[in-house]
Amino acid sequence: MIPPAHADPAARKLQNQSWLFLPGALLPAIFAAVLILEFGVDIPYWDEWDVIAPLFQKISQDRISLSDFFAQAVESRMLFPRLILVPLAYLTDWNIRCEMGVSFLLACIVSICIYQIGRKTLGPACRGTALLFMASNMLLFSPIQHYNWLTGHQIVAFLPAACVALAIRTAYSGIPTPAKFAACALFSTISTFSLINGILSWIVILPVLLVTERASGKSGRDLARIALGWGVCCLVNLALYFQNYAARGTPAHSSLVDFVRSPLTGLRFFLEYVGLPLCIGDMNVAAVVGFAVLCLWGLLLHRILTLQNGRAEALRATVGWAAFGLYGFLSGLGITLARGGSAFGDPSFRYVTFSIYLMISTIHLAAFVILRSPDIGPTTPPPNRRLFHGLVALVLMGAVAVTFGGDEFRHSPEFPHTAFMACLMLLVSYVTAFFPKEAWADDLGSKISGSRLFHSFAVVLLFLYAQTFAVGIDGMADTRHGRLRGKACLSFINVAPAVDCLAQYVHPGMDSRKSLANFISQEGFLRPKLLEHDRILALADTTRICSNCGVFEELNHTAGERLVASGWAILPHRRESADLTILTHRDTDGAGRIFRVASILVIRDDISQLHRNAAYRFSGWEQSFGRNDAPGPPDGIDAWAFDAINSRAYLLPRGSQHQ
Repeated sequence: MIPPAHADPAARKLQNQSWLFLPGALLPAIFAAVLILEFGVDIPYWDEWDVIAPLFQKISQDRISLSDFFAQAVESRMLFPRLILVPLAYLTDWNIRCEMGVSFLLACIVSICIYQIGRKTLGPACRGTALLFMASNMLLFSPIQHYNWLTGHQIVAFLPAACVALAIRTAYSGIPTPAKFAACALFSTISTFSLINGILSWIVILPVLLVTERASGKSGRDLARIALGWGVCCLVNLALYFQNYAARGTPAHSSLVDFVRSPLTGLRFFLEYVGLPLCIGDMNVAAVVGFAVLCLWGLLLHRILTLQNGRAEALRATVGWAAFGLYGFLSGLGITLARGGSAFGDPSFRYVTFSIYLMISTIHLAAFVILRSPDIGPTTPPPNRRLFHGLVALVLMGAVAVTFGGDEFRHSPEFPHTAFMACLMLLVSYVTAFFPKEAWADDLGSKISGSRLFHSFAVVLLFLYAQTFAVGIDGMADTRHGRLRGKACLSFINVAPAVDCLAQYVHPGMDSRKSLANFISQEGFLRPKLLEHDRILALADTTRICSNCGVFEELNHTAGERLVASGWAILPHRRESADLTILTHRDTDGAGRIFRVASILVIRDDISQLHRNAAYRFSGWEQSFGRNDAPGPPDGIDAWAFDAINSRAYLLPRGSQHQ
């Protein structure tokens, strides 16, 4: 039996000191909350115009029903996310930043569950528990998930994971078996009807239930009843899920046939998916990291399953962490089969919310092996060690071939850096597999901290995390810039619609959702409301020129009786580039009327360097239009820097214009 971690006075002393590590473990969550507040933008984006917004119209017309909440959205049935988001929208006037707050709270629930499971499986007195909690939080609250953090409806990505974590935590609890079964089945049902990968909860939770119940003394017949009941609940959920189900996809989705035709491309996609949380923004590094994580995860599971003594206790302590890893692994496998063929390209950062659980699983399984396996017994040695080494070497070479396949990459500037990272991570994976048994210690806070292997591995991970954290911050800034630009373009959908801008930053079919946008605005769900007339007077003081907001530099003639206006625009009070540039012409009474918005961005490194602000790099703008679009002489055309947050426009001074 595994000795309890708090059985001696020294362990109790560590337990009393462990709270000192908790403030550091909470820092990643605090940083994430600050980043969401700083970069979050209140605008419905993409799927919210399909999944949530139409429900408001049906509610106003008294035509809403449960089937509308249950309706299929692409591959998923988002019943429970809709049941959360719609009431929340009416409570907050559809403030998207509040939806981001719900995603953050769901991540906090996962974090708390991981901490409590860690205390139950590794022992409350373990000084490493707080360190593991910190490492898990660094992944859970990483800004590399910028798409999911800053997109309100992406609670669909956080809700299934929270349900899986709650179910695992419940399985480890001491409540009666019927209540435990009912709670786990409820969490799995919520997960199923949130996102399609939520169906995996029925697969990953069952082993946790069976192993923990077996450890509590349940007989084989009792376990069979649990498995049978679980199977019935799963089948009922699947029957409801696939009732009137229509297979749908987008042009970006690759078929299973494409994956079969290009298996190496699919394998690389999967490796990139696994390594996304530590990818430093480079998919080649992501593939290397993903391979290292998969190797380590598999080797740790092999070590635990081949224990000669105390296997039952080891399985009880690790089955929950294995379930977390299996959730991330199967999610990635499904994404790869559905979207990972040659037509799809690199995995999106929105998948980080799933792949982090494979890394969290690996960290805790490694901690168990380091802390507890010497107390249980040695592992069963492989029957032929040379053959085993040879197979591992073949796997390593195959992974390198997949990762670095293609002449184009081998001759690219990124090859030396990525090759170095590949060798380093592969070496760590190989050494970890065959490191002498004497290197494993029973106290993460003492012996293992002196291990050179531990220090080297920790330094590599911290380096990757620091680089990835910086990439995540840049991603959050870019996401905020795009959402503000979309918010600005949406404001002028009735006056000067910029189809390309709306398609890129709001929804690709926004031109057909104009009436829906106006309804949402009239309901008070858009702030500020959509502009209903073309007079600039409603947005600005037309008598003042903002001398430090940019310059309307040029107005040039082109072939075909067209004009091209260009310049740069910033918002000094926000220290950001202008969200949009408005073009107006003066009518007969001298009032400015909006006739176009400048939807073309121009990179202006000179402005960024002049003002020593990287955010001004996207301050350049350009727009062409026909002479008939702006009645009157060209000198009657003005440009305005627009602030989408407070719906104000600032007149730009003229530069050396060419007419």
